[in-house]
Amino acid sequence: MSIAIASKLKAFEYLLIQLIKWYEDVSPGKSVVTDFNKLKVIKLHFFASAVNADSNSDGLLNIFSEFYALPFGHVESDIYDSLSNLQVFKLTKNDMSINQYPSNYFDDIEMDKATIELAVDTLKSINPNLVKYEAMDLVELSHRWYSWKTTFETARSLGRFSLRIPNELIKKESKFYVLN
Repeated sequence: MSIAIASKLKAFEYLLIQLIKWYEDVSPGKSVVTDFNKLKVIKLHFFASAVNADSNSDGLLNIFSEFYALPFGHVESDIYDSLSNLQVFKLTKNDMSINQYPSNYFDDIEMDKATIELAVDTLKSINPNLVKYEAMDLVELSHRWYSWKTTFETARSLGRFSLRIPNELIKKESKFYVLN
């Protein structure tokens, strides 16, 4: 695994730590390990990556820049392809487990921590309950995004089930974070 992918994975794990803290704040007494699974985490990852990305800023797209349109929505391919290499988390179709990690584990991503925390804080301010949505609700929400609709439609017209989404498309579109 390349150094760049390893660094990206560590940033992803730090994002998961922030999402778990948010979940625990809004769902006291509920188990994050049974509510978070691979699909839910991948969807929340996209929303966090896109929330502060616009014409003036890349938001987390400067770290997570390889989103593809797949049948269940936006997926960052480097992360998805490397999920088995996570050190702190194990994600499955049904749940998640968390391993112990040293207190200095995230020290080498210091530059990215503030950007990740800002993304999660922004999502919380837009929709405090987003982190409680079921995985399929998050899929439905991502399917409302123009970047997914147009790119997945193009992929299907080419006989494919995935196609890279240009980051500029994500940055410029109207964004949806609430199911109504």
